[in-house]
Amino acid sequence: MNKGEWSEFYAFLKLLGEGKLFAADEDLNVTEEYYNLTNILRQLESSKTFAVFHILSDVGVVSVVIPNKSDVDVEQERFLEYANLLLKKILSAKGSFLVPELNDFRKELGYPKVKEMSDKKKDITLTALDVATGRQEVLGFSIKSKLGGDPTLFNPSKSTNFIYELETISPLTDDAINSLNQMKIKKSMSKLLGGGAKLKFSNLSSDVFSDNLKMVDFYMDKILGEVVKLYYSSSPKDLSSLIKLVTDANPLNLSPTLAARFYTHKLKEFLVNCALGMTAAKIWQGFFDANGGYIVVKEDGNILCYHAYNWDKLKSYLLKYSYLETPSTGKHDFGKIYRENGRLYVKLNLQIRFR
Repeated sequence: MNKGEWSEFYAFLKLLGEGKLFAADEDLNVTEEYYNLTNILRQLESSKTFAVFHILSDVGVVSVVIPNKSDVDVEQERFLEYANLLLKKILSAKGSFLVPELNDFRKELGYPKVKEMSDKKKDITLTALDVATGRQEVLGFSIKSKLGGDPTLFNPSKSTNFIYELETISPLTDDAINSLNQMKIKKSMSKLLGGGAKLKFSNLSSDVFSDNLKMVDFYMDKILGEVVKLYYSSSPKDLSSLIKLVTDANPLNLSPTLAARFYTHKLKEFLVNCALGMTAAKIWQGFFDANGGYIVVKEDGNILCYHAYNWDKLKSYLLKYSYLETPSTGKHDFGKIYRENGRLYVKLNLQIRFR
């Protein structure tokens, strides 16, 4: 398990120990708003069954209901003790690592899974009581950790390749193409576009991803196509700067009074959809797997959330702190100029992280 995967289990332990989940503002600072936690559900390692962890904060106990076994009462202080132990391990470790000190405690709890399945956005299921509204619901949250490197918001794959037609002032020879293909992708794109060439968005490699983007907006592929092109051909990598350049380029030819609002709004919608439900490779029905919102494990181990009731804060946070990164060109099959039916094309890949 790596730092991000162990961070899921750290959040599980710490939330059981504290019994509260505080909300964050758009800059990931703690607010006075919080949610009392009453239950956390966790799948067990050896089966498809779930244990229910009833949080009884008034007496400082978590009552663990394990299928086909007697209930176990565990003091909340013990969850915090093991959470602090795990936090120290995460902060000091490099790469993948084991934490054998947790084995006996996990056995006592029925061996809850360290992490959820990787094909799901939901990393933890809990019941939270909103103190302000009195509402109590079972909700799934996505967990992102800042204990290691910057977490990925949108994972790269061959499905996230954007295909562009390359239009040059004069024809490129095979030798010139080979020379460009030896360069790093941002350098080759900068050289081409600096020499007067143009990149014209054609389509996405994946029909599934293309259709998923249409669930956000029918022209979302063109908007993101402009974002990706600008990233690979210019210096900014943060989305808040790139969206300003998209507004200036105005790929949909919107009115000046609408452009900035429209492109910013659509990009925020895309980021939230990626965070809570949509992937590039799986058909998306428009639902959020993580219907409760977003939990962030901060660098100091504190845990904050963006609840479903506060979408605007989550949207603002994601846009302000997200940035594009260049993934492996070989692994994801992009970054090389190629000929097809007498025309030149290049694939550029989308990966998003947040700070």
